[in-house]
Amino acid sequence: MGDDESNTSNEKLEKWAKFGIKVDYVETTGTVYDDPKNNNKHLKDYATYLAQLDEAHHDEPDFCIPLNPPIVPKLIFDDSSNDFIPAFEEVKNFILYAAEACQKFRVNEETSRRSKLRWYSALADAYDNYKRLLDETPILRSSKNAIKALEIAEIKKNDKSKKSKKGALAKEVMAGKRINKILEALQGQWHIIDLHDNITKEFLVNNNQQFIDDLVNGINFPNIRRILPYKLIDDSGSSHQYRA
Repeated sequence: MGDDESNTSNEKLEKWAKFGIKVDYVETTGTVYDDPKNNNKHLKDYATYLAQLDEAHHDEPDFCIPLNPPIVPKLIFDDSSNDFIPAFEEVKNFILYAAEACQKFRVNEETSRRSKLRWYSALADAYDNYKRLLDETPILRSSKNAIKALEIAEIKKNDKSKKSKKGALAKEVMAGKRINKILEALQGQWHIIDLHDNITKEFLVNNNQQFIDDLVNGINFPNIRRILPYKLIDDSGSSHQYRA
């Protein structure tokens, strides 16, 4: 490995170390075709792990990562609602959980491309809504994990150097936004994306936005929504999460 590659690798490790993410002991489970609703229990296990980490410095991860992400929790933007803070906490935990999953997939090349794309898709919507809520309600930034979930995919522009400082998950979120545009054009039919091995994170982030827009505009999918196998999950906090 050359010096440039080594430096790049070290920078990535430093980014992930900042967020305290450990993936060596975390196992994956299930398949990409599992119902996301059945995977909600894994998100709850992760929330329990986070609570233990804060309260008792419990270091050993005690949760699994499903190959199909659980249903994205919904944010509530009305701060007078009794569920405002609980909903915020659920989405914060989901983003941190997705960070664990995305890093696990980075170091485990055997993980299915199909699983990665589904996680990127779910993360992109969750993160955008979460960032918007924090921008509108700055008081929610008071906890360490709230800031961690925000910074992990944030892109900060430096006016002096004209360079951007990207969070550890910035590329995954970009890939998620772009796969969601393709999903919209395909009416949520994941099996069509699954058939095209060239649609990867690298394909999605290395091509410019004009290329992606032209690709999406070139999709002429028939309007047969009623008989399509994949249906939108109504109670998901993501507008691009589907189940077969």
